[in-house]
Amino acid sequence: LSPRERIEEKRHGLFKSGAPEGLAGQLALSEVAELIPDIALTARTAGADIVAAAKAFFAVSDAFRIPRVEDAARSITPSDYYDQLALSRATDTIGAARRGIAVAALTGHAGTADPVAAWLDAGGERVARIRERLQALTEGGDITVSRLSVASGLMSDLTGM
Repeated sequence: LSPRERIEEKRHGLFKSGAPEGLAGQLALSEVAELIPDIALTARTAGADIVAAAKAFFAVSDAFRIPRVEDAARSITPSDYYDQLALSRATDTIGAARRGIAVAALTGHAGTADPVAAWLDAGGERVARIRERLQALTEGGDITVSRLSVASGLMSDLTGM
């Protein structure tokens, strides 16, 4: 689902559960509101306006199915302190990679209509292979701390392109 569809689905679910319409809308936006600092950092780092940065940020999110990964990560109950550290590090690494890829797209393909699509195309087979591996890791059964750690490493590898 697109970010807009996810927000609408959440708003509708909250409304059907009895939340007043205005409150349901505000609560549904809370998930996106937590991303504003990352989007602002992406804009500042890339020297881009906030709208272009937001579009790139969400395009990267969609291309790599990051919302699915984030939802799965939130569902993990770490078994011990070190699993919690590994989980935190993996989610932080994925967030940094998302920003890094968005910045690379905005700076390297600024003149194109869709900088993220241009960045993905420029990455060719390497990016396609990593996207396939990420999909297999995050959609091939229950996500675990070890799967999430590998996924974060793959995402991080892409920021070095």
